[in-house]
Amino acid sequence: MRTTQMNMLKSIGFLMLSVFMLAVVTYAWFTITYENNTSLTSKISGVEAEYTFYVYQNQYHSGSSALNLYDNTCTVLSRSDLCYEEVTNPITPKLIDGSVAPGERFSFAIAINSIGTNQGYVDLDMGRIESIGYDIEANKIQKAFGYEVTKISHYQNQVESVDHKSLYQYQTFRHFETTEGLYYDLVTDVPMIYDINYPSTVIIYFDVYYDPTIFGQDLDGTPHTNSHAFINQSIIINDIYMNVTSTASTP
Repeated sequence: MRTTQMNMLKSIGFLMLSVFMLAVVTYAWFTITYENNTSLTSKISGVEAEYTFYVYQNQYHSGSSALNLYDNTCTVLSRSDLCYEEVTNPITPKLIDGSVAPGERFSFAIAINSIGTNQGYVDLDMGRIESIGYDIEANKIQKAFGYEVTKISHYQNQVESVDHKSLYQYQTFRHFETTEGLYYDLVTDVPMIYDINYPSTVIIYFDVYYDPTIFGQDLDGTPHTNSHAFINQSIIINDIYMNVTSTASTP
Protein backbone atom coordinates (compact mmCIF):
# COMPACT_ATOMS: atom_id res chain seq x y z
CA MET A 1 0.00 0.00 0.00
CA ARG A 2 1.60 3.25 -1.06
CA THR A 3 2.00 5.97 1.56
CA THR A 4 0.83 8.53 -0.98
CA GLN A 5 -2.53 6.78 -1.00
CA MET A 6 -2.86 7.03 2.73
CA ASN A 7 -3.59 9.78 5.21
CA MET A 8 -0.89 9.94 7.88
CA LEU A 9 -2.16 10.14 11.42
CA LYS A 10 0.00 11.30 14.32
CA SER A 11 -0.75 11.98 17.95
CA ILE A 12 -1.21 15.69 17.35
CA GLY A 13 -3.32 15.28 14.26
CA PHE A 14 -7.08 15.27 13.81
CA LEU A 15 -8.72 14.58 10.45
CA MET A 16 -12.28 15.10 9.40
CA LEU A 17 -14.10 12.47 7.38
CA SER A 18 -17.58 12.81 5.93
CA VAL A 19 -19.58 9.66 6.52
CA PHE A 20 -23.23 9.67 5.56
CA MET A 21 -26.70 11.06 6.03
CA LEU A 22 -29.84 9.03 5.43
CA ALA A 23 -32.95 11.00 4.51
CA VAL A 24 -36.42 9.51 4.09
CA VAL A 25 -38.04 11.05 1.03
CA THR A 26 -41.11 8.85 0.66
CA TYR A 27 -42.68 5.86 2.36
CA ALA A 28 -39.65 4.22 3.95
CA TRP A 29 -37.42 4.96 0.96
CA PHE A 30 -34.20 6.87 1.35
CA THR A 31 -31.74 9.04 -0.46
CA ILE A 32 -28.24 8.57 0.90
CA THR A 33 -25.62 11.28 0.61
CA TYR A 34 -22.45 12.15 2.43
CA GLU A 35 -22.70 15.26 4.58
CA ASN A 36 -19.56 17.31 5.05
CA ASN A 37 -20.13 17.72 8.77
CA THR A 38 -19.20 14.25 10.00
CA SER A 39 -15.82 13.52 11.46
CA LEU A 40 -13.51 10.57 11.68
CA THR A 41 -11.51 11.83 14.63
CA SER A 42 -8.31 9.88 15.13
CA LYS A 43 -6.15 9.89 18.21
CA ILE A 44 -2.80 8.15 18.13
CA SER A 45 -0.88 7.70 21.40
CA GLY A 46 2.64 6.32 21.24
CA VAL A 47 2.13 4.67 17.85
CA GLU A 48 2.57 6.15 14.40
CA ALA A 49 -0.12 4.90 12.03
CA GLU A 50 -1.92 5.54 8.77
CA TYR A 51 -5.41 4.62 7.62
CA THR A 52 -7.57 4.31 4.53
CA PHE A 53 -11.38 4.40 4.55
CA TYR A 54 -13.51 2.56 1.97
CA VAL A 55 -17.18 2.43 1.03
CA TYR A 56 -18.56 -0.58 -0.80
CA GLN A 57 -20.28 0.40 -4.03
CA ASN A 58 -23.36 -1.72 -4.72
CA GLN A 59 -26.19 -0.33 -6.82
CA TYR A 60 -28.61 -2.83 -5.24
CA HIS A 61 -27.64 -1.79 -1.70
CA SER A 62 -27.28 -5.35 -0.49
CA GLY A 63 -23.92 -4.81 1.17
CA SER A 64 -20.75 -6.76 0.55
CA SER A 65 -20.22 -10.49 0.73
CA ALA A 66 -16.75 -10.21 -0.84
CA LEU A 67 -14.84 -9.37 2.31
CA ASN A 68 -11.37 -9.30 0.80
CA LEU A 69 -10.34 -5.69 0.49
CA TYR A 70 -7.22 -5.51 -1.63
CA ASP A 71 -8.47 -8.03 -4.19
CA ASN A 72 -11.77 -6.21 -4.42
CA THR A 73 -11.05 -2.49 -4.70
CA CYS A 74 -12.60 -0.54 -7.53
CA THR A 75 -9.20 0.49 -8.92
CA VAL A 76 -7.89 -3.08 -9.05
CA LEU A 77 -11.06 -4.35 -10.71
CA SER A 78 -11.34 -1.31 -13.02
CA ARG A 79 -15.03 -0.94 -12.30
CA SER A 80 -17.26 1.22 -10.14
CA ASP A 81 -19.76 -1.30 -8.74
CA LEU A 82 -19.51 -4.31 -6.45
CA CYS A 83 -16.15 -3.15 -5.17
CA TYR A 84 -14.61 -1.10 -2.38
CA GLU A 85 -14.01 2.54 -3.31
CA GLU A 86 -11.34 4.40 -1.40
CA VAL A 87 -12.39 7.72 0.10
CA THR A 88 -9.24 9.56 -0.93
CA ASN A 89 -10.13 13.01 0.40
CA PRO A 90 -11.75 13.00 3.85
CA ILE A 91 -12.83 16.62 3.46
CA THR A 92 -14.79 16.17 0.23
CA PRO A 93 -18.45 15.08 0.54
CA LYS A 94 -19.03 11.63 -0.89
CA LEU A 95 -22.25 10.47 -2.57
CA ILE A 96 -23.92 7.08 -2.54
CA ASP A 97 -26.42 7.25 -5.38
CA GLY A 98 -29.93 5.85 -5.50
CA SER A 99 -33.01 5.26 -3.39
CA VAL A 100 -32.92 2.79 -0.55
CA ALA A 101 -35.61 0.38 0.59
CA PRO A 102 -36.10 -1.27 3.99
CA GLY A 103 -33.85 -4.27 4.34
CA GLU A 104 -30.97 -2.77 2.42
CA ARG A 105 -27.44 -2.68 3.70
CA PHE A 106 -24.31 -0.53 3.35
CA SER A 107 -20.79 -1.82 3.84
CA PHE A 108 -17.61 -0.02 4.86
CA ALA A 109 -14.01 -0.93 5.61
CA ILE A 110 -11.16 0.84 7.31
CA ALA A 111 -7.55 -0.34 6.99
CA ILE A 112 -5.12 0.80 9.70
CA ASN A 113 -1.40 0.28 9.32
CA SER A 114 1.26 0.64 11.99
CA ILE A 115 4.37 2.36 10.66
CA GLY A 116 7.38 0.49 11.96
CA THR A 117 7.39 -2.44 14.33
CA ASN A 118 5.60 -0.94 17.33
CA GLN A 119 2.37 -2.70 18.20
CA GLY A 120 -0.78 -0.60 18.39
CA TYR A 121 -4.30 -1.37 19.58
CA VAL A 122 -7.35 0.01 17.81
CA ASP A 123 -10.68 1.14 19.25
CA LEU A 124 -13.36 2.19 16.77
CA ASP A 125 -16.69 3.77 17.72
CA MET A 126 -19.64 5.63 16.20
CA GLY A 127 -21.41 8.42 18.01
CA ARG A 128 -23.75 11.40 18.15
CA ILE A 129 -26.52 9.66 16.22
CA GLU A 130 -29.33 12.07 15.39
CA SER A 131 -32.83 11.82 13.96
CA ILE A 132 -34.36 14.89 12.36
CA GLY A 133 -38.06 15.38 11.61
CA TYR A 134 -39.62 12.93 14.08
CA ASP A 135 -42.91 13.60 15.86
CA ILE A 136 -42.28 11.79 19.16
CA GLU A 137 -39.19 10.28 20.77
CA ALA A 138 -40.38 6.73 20.12
CA ASN A 139 -40.53 7.41 16.39
CA LYS A 140 -36.94 8.46 15.85
CA ILE A 141 -35.76 6.87 12.62
CA GLN A 142 -32.41 5.94 14.16
CA LYS A 143 -34.02 3.10 16.11
CA ALA A 144 -34.76 1.33 12.81
CA PHE A 145 -31.08 1.28 11.88
CA GLY A 146 -28.47 -1.08 13.20
CA TYR A 147 -24.82 -1.81 12.67
CA GLU A 148 -22.40 -4.69 13.04
CA VAL A 149 -18.80 -5.67 12.48
CA THR A 150 -18.68 -8.27 9.71
CA LYS A 151 -14.98 -9.14 9.61
CA ILE A 152 -11.65 -8.38 11.23
CA SER A 153 -8.58 -9.46 9.30
CA HIS A 154 -4.88 -8.69 8.91
CA TYR A 155 -2.97 -8.10 5.71
CA GLN A 156 0.57 -9.50 5.76
CA ASN A 157 2.95 -10.57 2.99
CA GLN A 158 0.39 -9.40 0.40
CA VAL A 159 -2.18 -11.85 1.74
CA GLU A 160 -5.32 -11.02 3.69
CA SER A 161 -6.10 -13.42 6.50
CA VAL A 162 -9.37 -15.18 7.12
CA ASP A 163 -11.87 -13.57 9.45
CA HIS A 164 -10.64 -13.83 13.04
CA LYS A 165 -12.91 -11.35 14.75
CA SER A 166 -13.76 -14.04 17.31
CA LEU A 167 -10.33 -13.38 18.83
CA TYR A 168 -11.23 -9.80 19.71
CA GLN A 169 -13.93 -7.60 21.18
CA TYR A 170 -16.31 -6.63 18.39
CA GLN A 171 -19.94 -5.61 17.97
CA THR A 172 -22.54 -8.06 16.71
CA PHE A 173 -25.75 -6.59 15.28
CA ARG A 174 -27.13 -3.78 17.44
CA HIS A 175 -29.79 -1.15 16.82
CA PHE A 176 -29.09 2.49 17.50
CA GLU A 177 -31.01 3.76 20.52
CA THR A 178 -33.19 6.86 20.72
CA THR A 179 -31.17 8.28 23.64
CA GLU A 180 -28.91 11.12 22.54
CA GLY A 181 -25.20 11.33 23.24
CA LEU A 182 -24.44 7.61 23.16
CA TYR A 183 -21.36 6.10 21.57
CA TYR A 184 -21.49 2.71 19.90
CA ASP A 185 -18.47 0.43 20.02
CA LEU A 186 -17.37 -1.27 16.83
CA VAL A 187 -14.13 -2.86 18.06
CA THR A 188 -11.94 -2.63 21.15
CA ASP A 189 -8.23 -3.40 21.55
CA VAL A 190 -7.71 -4.97 18.13
CA PRO A 191 -3.94 -5.28 17.48
CA MET A 192 -2.60 -3.72 14.30
CA ILE A 193 0.18 -6.30 14.03
CA TYR A 194 -0.97 -9.94 13.95
CA ASP A 195 2.43 -11.61 13.57
CA ILE A 196 5.24 -9.53 15.07
CA ASN A 197 7.68 -10.92 12.52
CA TYR A 198 5.98 -9.11 9.63
CA PRO A 199 4.57 -5.66 8.87
CA SER A 200 0.81 -5.81 9.18
CA THR A 201 -2.38 -3.89 8.45
CA VAL A 202 -5.60 -4.53 10.36
CA ILE A 203 -8.82 -4.27 8.34
CA ILE A 204 -12.17 -3.72 10.05
CA TYR A 205 -15.33 -4.28 8.01
CA PHE A 206 -18.70 -3.03 9.23
CA ASP A 207 -22.24 -2.60 7.92
CA VAL A 208 -25.12 -0.21 8.55
CA TYR A 209 -28.53 -1.81 7.96
CA TYR A 210 -32.12 -0.59 7.77
CA ASP A 211 -34.21 -3.11 9.68
CA PRO A 212 -37.60 -3.55 7.94
CA THR A 213 -39.13 -5.11 11.06
CA ILE A 214 -38.89 -1.94 13.18
CA PHE A 215 -41.92 0.38 13.12
CA GLY A 216 -43.18 3.46 14.94
CA GLN A 217 -46.07 3.96 17.33
CA ASP A 218 -48.93 6.33 18.15
CA LEU A 219 -48.84 8.91 20.92
CA ASP A 220 -50.68 6.46 23.20
CA GLY A 221 -48.11 3.75 22.54
CA THR A 222 -50.15 1.73 20.05
CA PRO A 223 -47.61 0.06 17.74
CA HIS A 224 -47.69 0.64 14.00
CA THR A 225 -47.51 -2.13 11.42
CA ASN A 226 -45.49 -0.15 8.87
CA SER A 227 -42.66 2.36 8.56
CA HIS A 228 -44.80 5.43 7.85
CA ALA A 229 -43.74 7.12 11.10
CA PHE A 230 -40.28 7.53 9.57
CA ILE A 231 -41.41 9.49 6.51
CA ASN A 232 -39.43 12.70 5.91
CA GLN A 233 -36.98 11.95 8.70
CA SER A 234 -33.21 11.95 8.49
CA ILE A 235 -30.63 9.99 10.44
CA ILE A 236 -27.15 11.44 10.80
CA ILE A 237 -24.08 9.66 12.14
CA ASN A 238 -21.99 12.61 13.27
CA ASP A 239 -18.83 10.88 14.45
CA ILE A 240 -16.64 7.90 13.84
CA TYR A 241 -13.88 7.89 16.43
CA MET A 242 -10.68 5.87 16.12
CA ASN A 243 -8.23 5.58 18.98
CA VAL A 244 -4.86 3.83 18.62
CA THR A 245 -2.73 3.24 21.70
CA SER A 246 0.52 1.42 22.41
CA THR A 247 -1.08 -0.68 25.14
CA ALA A 248 -4.41 -2.45 25.31
CA SER A 249 -7.01 -0.81 27.53
CA THR A 250 -8.22 -4.15 28.89
CA PRO A 251 -6.16 -7.06 30.27
